[in-house]
Amino acid sequence: MKRLSLIITIAFVFTGIPSGFAQNTLHLDSYSRSGDKPFLFYLHTNWCIYCAMQNKVLKNKDIRQKVYEKYHFIDLNAESDIDIKWKEHVFKNAHPQKYTPHPFVIHLLGGQNIGYPAWIITDKDLNLKFVYPGFLKKKQLLKLLEFRQ
Repeated sequence: MKRLSLIITIAFVFTGIPSGFAQNTLHLDSYSRSGDKPFLFYLHTNWCIYCAMQNKVLKNKDIRQKVYEKYHFIDLNAESDIDIKWKEHVFKNAHPQKYTPHPFVIHLLGGQNIGYPAWIITDKDLNLKFVYPGFLKKKQLLKLLEFRQ
């Protein structure tokens, strides 16, 4: 029995606490109170090949610098089980599964469908300003980052 406990403890140390035990909440209110920068949401999934390609573009130093300089950047797996809190409302994805977007994504887009990867720009109050579904090359992404409301 002690050996089993030791194995479970080691498993937690190396793999982390199972998601059912961890508090996993993104508080968007704290971002909006920290300045008047707009939000840039990068929506992706684990199964999307174009998302994997987009992740490589995002690793570019120039892009990362502009992203964080101009926006509150939210890198969000659109099918994740994370809770998202905005203006006293908590969006929960009670049954995360492949091809099912997070309720916050549905709310943000007003119920419209979208492909992945997707780029969403909102003002600091999360009013939708721009949506682009699809892969962006470095030059295209740099141009998008110049977008202002």
